Amino acid sequence: MTPLRSFIEHLISEALGAPEFEERKAQVRRLFTTTISPKAAWLEKLCREEPLSDYLPFQRWLDRQLSKKGTSILRDQAWFTPLPEAYDHQKLGLPMFSAPLELARHLALSLDELRWFSDIHEINSDEGPLHHYRYRWIPKRRGGQRLLMEPKESLKITQRRLLDSLISRMPLHEAAHGFRSRRSIRSFAEIHTQQRVVLRMDLQDFFPSITFARMSGFFRSFGYPTKVAQHLAGLVTHAPPKSVLAQYSSWQKRKRLAERHLPQGSPTSPALANALAYRLDSRLTGLATHAGLCYTRYADDLAFSGERITHAFAQKVSEIAIAEGFLINPRKTQFMKSGGQQKLAGVVVNEHPNISRADFDQLKATLHNCTKHGLSSQNHDGVAHFRETLRGRIAMVQMLNPARGQKLLKIFDQITAR
Repeated sequence: MTPLRSFIEHLISEALGAPEFEERKAQVRRLFTTTISPKAAWLEKLCREEPLSDYLPFQRWLDRQLSKKGTSILRDQAWFTPLPEAYDHQKLGLPMFSAPLELARHLALSLDELRWFSDIHEINSDEGPLHHYRYRWIPKRRGGQRLLMEPKESLKITQRRLLDSLISRMPLHEAAHGFRSRRSIRSFAEIHTQQRVVLRMDLQDFFPSITFARMSGFFRSFGYPTKVAQHLAGLVTHAPPKSVLAQYSSWQKRKRLAERHLPQGSPTSPALANALAYRLDSRLTGLATHAGLCYTRYADDLAFSGERITHAFAQKVSEIAIAEGFLINPRKTQFMKSGGQQKLAGVVVNEHPNISRADFDQLKATLHNCTKHGLSSQNHDGVAHFRETLRGRIAMVQMLNPARGQKLLKIFDQITAR
């Protein structure tokens, strides 16, 4: 076997390693047999380097060959991506709708109500009695504000029906730990404890990057007709009106949010974001496994850990994210060695999942001040339901460190008794 052919065999095995990919492997091998040129200089160069070290140019080349041959083998599919059969609606138990009327009946709506809620022609784009969302600003932990777009009760009921009957049955990757049962920030972080290097990366504008067009295509991948897919996408995406966006000083932020996308505040958005990120999680898991690393994701937080992580590896992660329709926020990329504090999503992971001493002391001081001066004295950002917010933060501490959590809970009970 020539070095080139040997490399190709290795590449196929790495990219499509699971047993269920055997048929796909055979298809790709047949494609190689008829299209690979021995004069492909970059392939020869790749043979002499670490396998998969430059697989993105390889994928682009393969896409061009597939386009020329008019075949659908791996077309629009990424390496480490599940077979289309993984999205078989019958195997997943998804309800199937051949027309919008069937979808409307499934959601206990009339066809006119479905059209009103999905608003695929954006008739209700301005604020007013026909608008389906309310808007609320909440402070971020690191400064600035986040826009919450909460559906009004009628749309929220419809979205929850859709979540229970369809969205909750979509496949999720094992690397995803956010917004799902029996997973938490702790499960996301604990796999990275006692590691020499931890790499944290952040997906920029996670929900806004999942647009109406992407959601419509995603629903079509499950076999739904175009009109049905558009109505489904319309039910779960939204663009705030200009009067709301005007509160952002950054025109880039206004531009990103002006397109219909998964709204933060809708009950369907977290589950859909997880499901749509299946391909991203699959590819990053494959990349991490090949490099001898661990990988998990919690919402927009990506975490990798192991003995050695290079900047070249982080660049490959960024390239994969771009190929999957996401962007990495370079300002939030952190390489954390075991000699210093290693922290993921507020969880210290050096020895075991724990809250940092600084975060514990700050929360403890806030609770003490509340007992002396009242809740309102510490609610500097005007957070709605501030008492419940504090209780939630204590619950997180209890999950990570029960002893510390119990100390905070005793102080909190003094506030409640006032």
